Amino acid sequence: MSESALPLPAAAAAHPARPRHLSVGARLALGWEIVKGGLVELWAHKLRSTLTLTLLMLGVFALVVMSSVMDGVMDKIGTGFSGMSWDGTIMLAPKSAQTTEDVKRFAMSPGLRHEDLPRLTAPDPMVLAYLPRATKESAVKVAGGTERCWVNGVWPDYGRWMNRRIAMGRGLTENDERRRSTVAVVAILMLLSTVRTADPISRGVYGTWKLGDNSLLRMTRVTHECCDSGRDQLVYNLQYTFLGDLTSDAVAAVADDSSAVFFPRRMHWEMLGSLDKASRRRTLRRQNVLELRAYQPDTLATLQSPPGNAIYIGLPNGNPTASLGALRPWYEIGPAQRIQRGDYWLDAYRLTLRDGR
Repeated sequence: MSESALPLPAAAAAHPARPRHLSVGARLALGWEIVKGGLVELWAHKLRSTLTLTLLMLGVFALVVMSSVMDGVMDKIGTGFSGMSWDGTIMLAPKSAQTTEDVKRFAMSPGLRHEDLPRLTAPDPMVLAYLPRATKESAVKVAGGTERCWVNGVWPDYGRWMNRRIAMGRGLTENDERRRSTVAVVAILMLLSTVRTADPISRGVYGTWKLGDNSLLRMTRVTHECCDSGRDQLVYNLQYTFLGDLTSDAVAAVADDSSAVFFPRRMHWEMLGSLDKASRRRTLRRQNVLELRAYQPDTLATLQSPPGNAIYIGLPNGNPTASLGALRPWYEIGPAQRIQRGDYWLDAYRLTLRDGR
């Protein structure tokens, strides 16, 4: 190789060659040529291309599945250890005796006693809280049989200090300890409200109507639903059941096997039902029963002939006075017969059809 340098021509040194730039059309043509060549190669080796793409998809799928499974396993393990609530907990284990003197000394010790609790829970700058916990093994019945479980009993502030969130509801607080008497009073009132209408707020909002010497809420006053003081709406407590019992007592005391029964307006529907032949009381049986006709005063004008043998049961959740007035042009009203159960009562009347009706 020669070490001599050859001089460039003067024109070349003075004017160097400029790089060649492709136009936009040429670049698009070059890109299309590359794509076209790739498609031709893929089509020429169809089997190899299909196998390569399939293996690539399977590899990506396996990687995603393995990552998801590992994340789930790690989360399950972390949740399990967290649920054991051992973090931040100091376990005290009895010290084993090493010598005969230790055996004698340990035998003389009564162990931890209730009197030692103030010393263990004495304030200390290194201790944030004292959270006792009791653990008990139990069994839970499941669909497949019975499974063992461990039940932990803790103080109300355990969840706050141990960062244990409550899934539903709320935890007990110090205010709950101070409000135990209030909670007891509220619980007693709620229990009483199942058999007596004692809530003063509800009585003021809904108003009341009298069932004997007792008052029930006028449940339709706010909603303006059907049927005067209410029918289905009266199931807010158990007092409404006396209406059925008093109706059975009234039919048994006043009616006979051929009587028609009148109720206040919009109170006759499904109020009577089947009656036992022997006692003439309402029953759910299908044999040996009576089926008395039940009407309301408005239906008299639509009947070809009004029933001659009839009684009227003045259900107080309707409007018994107005319905009794609607029956007067058709019937002579007999004296009121009080049907009573304890301090619940209503009036029943025997009806006699007027002449010319």
